Amino acid sequence: MKKSFWWLIGIIVVIVLAIFGIHSATSHSASSTKTSTITIGSQGSDYDIWQHIAKSKDAKNMGLKIKVKQITDGVQLNKATAQATST
Repeated sequence: MKKSFWWLIGIIVVIVLAIFGIHSATSHSASSTKTSTITIGSQGSDYDIWQHIAKSKDAKNMGLKIKVKQITDGVQLNKATAQATST
């Protein structure tokens, strides 16, 4: 009798945990469907890589809008960083 009681408790715990896991997974995917815009500053050959990522099917499936800005010098990088931290 004790064994069946503990089995029943174990099954109930597993079911409750599964329900909470499904709930958190669906609420996370619903909140991630919002479109986010990400601005990336890039120098050199990394600019081409970020352009490829921005246009990729995976980024679009995740609802991301990636805007890539090419930075050519350190002063421009400092200005862009200062603007990003002040907003």
